Amino acid sequence: MDVLAVVDHGTPISRDLYRRWDAKPGLTWDGLRVEPHFVHLPPEAKAPSGLWAEVALDGVVLFEGAWAVSARLAAIRRQILAGRISRRVAGGQSYWVRASS
Repeated sequence: MDVLAVVDHGTPISRDLYRRWDAKPGLTWDGLRVEPHFVHLPPEAKAPSGLWAEVALDGVVLFEGAWAVSARLAAIRRQILAGRISRRVAGGQSYWVRASS
């Protein structure tokens, strides 16, 4: 199971972060091995990447301390609803585009 782990902007995302995860006993959820993908929360001033658009639509927040992730995902959903970013499909593969200014 892939898990998007949002880390503080002061935490560098590096191979060392993954090594530290790998050094611990394997974590499972419903019998599936948990595979982390460490990310920083995208800044509000920038358009979100396709990853964040997908997470905003289909992701599930399992834990957060200060509601920052949920608030950012809600803001991204509002951008999608307003048509500022939209999903397209080419050759059976989806991708995200920003509306032209």
